[in-house]
Amino acid sequence: AGEGLTEIINLSFASEKMNRSFHGLTGGGRRAVSVLNPLTQEQSEMRASLIPGLIGTLRAHAEQKLKSFLGFELGKVFYGDPWEERQHLAGVLYGHRERKGLRVPETAWTFLELKGLLEGILEMMGMEEMIAWSRDEPPSFLHPGKAATLKTGETVVGILGEIHPNLSEESDLPSFLLFELDFGRLV
Repeated sequence: AGEGLTEIINLSFASEKMNRSFHGLTGGGRRAVSVLNPLTQEQSEMRASLIPGLIGTLRAHAEQKLKSFLGFELGKVFYGDPWEERQHLAGVLYGHRERKGLRVPETAWTFLELKGLLEGILEMMGMEEMIAWSRDEPPSFLHPGKAATLKTGETVVGILGEIHPNLSEESDLPSFLLFELDFGRLV
């Protein structure tokens, strides 16, 4: 919130398609938890990542023709086989970075600014020395040249990057940046 992001609280449900497309830190290898009696098909599974809910919120804001949107969510995600729930922190940055008091043109958020935002969060938690940044194997929903993975040892604790252009076009959304951290593991 101190960096200008707005907190968002979404429902803990997602559609099967969104859980498969935006699997977050699970790597897509863990089974999603199905809801036995869902109200709609868009709520047929428990979310495996916070990203689908944030994308839905971004879509609603983009439809209103807003120039920028910065949001984050701190909430639980759910995996199956064996069943587990974890606390994650995720965010989405879209549009131009607001400059107050300066007469410079507004510029779009960049990958390096997102990385700096996460470095600030990790520094505040006292974790900056324990985290290694890696460019190997970003999730399929992130742009391969504009993505990174955060690790402690060999354990992945976060991802960040720009949405893959194909998914952006498929979802009928403008290009945006996102991140997701395993907050429980970091704490």
